[in-house]
Amino acid sequence: MQQARERMRGGGGGGMGGSQGVGRKIAVRTRYFDDFLQDCCLTQGISEKGSRGDGPAWLSLLFRPWRWVMRGIGGGRGRKGVIDQVLILGSGMDTRAWRLPLPDVTIIEVDVAAVLQAKEQVLRLVEKEEKQQQQQQQQNGTSPASSITQLTVKKRLIIPADFSSSSSSSSSSFIPTTTTTTTPSTSSSPPPSWSAQVQMVLSSTSRPLAIILEGLLMYLSEEEVIKVVREAGRLAAAKGSRIGFSLVDRQSVRDAQRSNSPLRRTWLWGCDEDEAAEFFARTLSSSSEQGGRTWKVTHVTRVGKKGGYPKGANYGCWKDGGKGGGKGKRKGKTLYVLAERVR
Repeated sequence: MQQARERMRGGGGGGMGGSQGVGRKIAVRTRYFDDFLQDCCLTQGISEKGSRGDGPAWLSLLFRPWRWVMRGIGGGRGRKGVIDQVLILGSGMDTRAWRLPLPDVTIIEVDVAAVLQAKEQVLRLVEKEEKQQQQQQQQNGTSPASSITQLTVKKRLIIPADFSSSSSSSSSSFIPTTTTTTTPSTSSSPPPSWSAQVQMVLSSTSRPLAIILEGLLMYLSEEEVIKVVREAGRLAAAKGSRIGFSLVDRQSVRDAQRSNSPLRRTWLWGCDEDEAAEFFARTLSSSSEQGGRTWKVTHVTRVGKKGGYPKGANYGCWKDGGKGGGKGKRKGKTLYVLAERVR
């Protein structure tokens, strides 16, 4: 998928005051879905209040993510069941497997093969540099610094996929990596779909699954979005499974297609705030054979809304608390949607 390859090279989600605005959006989105995963996977979860709007500036969030890893934990809601398997669709250069303290969790990353291959190359370079630094520190008699390439989760698996039906190339089998125990298939038959590959590596389809679709859906057509969302709902078949989406509204897509950014001009799909809950509840539930609504949308919030996860998406990055863009003259155009399987 050409859009994904371009996304790998760089570029942000949209205009919220130039490069700093994009940086804020990326930092807030990362923080919001970090909190979502910890709420899913940690015993005590994240406080319903989330982090207050007077938190650190966006640069601290972006470049010092460890500042928020353990915030909000301890007095949280608590969950009856803790999720220990996480699926990230459109994972890109996601680093949660090295950042979030989730030692009992398996993370499955799915993205276009070109992105995953580039990411593995970067990891090998970082590992090489880290080993050289550690050797130098040992020679100097100083204590080696802690490793930044050591997983903080139980296991990381990667699966190459193409979510776009217009692509001429199909998904290949697993990319071999030091963090993946699965080897590529030698069969001459066409490789299975990304969802079939995910199903094969899930520890159990009867256990709840947490899924993130972050910065992906705007690059797909409506038909492709419906297909991907349905497949996500089908994979998360157990009650208590949870899914988090980031998306943009329809006006953002129209603006992007007229913009000077080659990446943003590839945006295809958006959904308005007043339509989002119905769209995702209906589409996710349509994957079930049980009939009726099997999924409930629990939160729909705009970036910049006062407060933190799950009801807000500001974290002190915008003083106007609810506008979040264009010097406070327009609302943030990015939406976060959370859904939970209820039966």
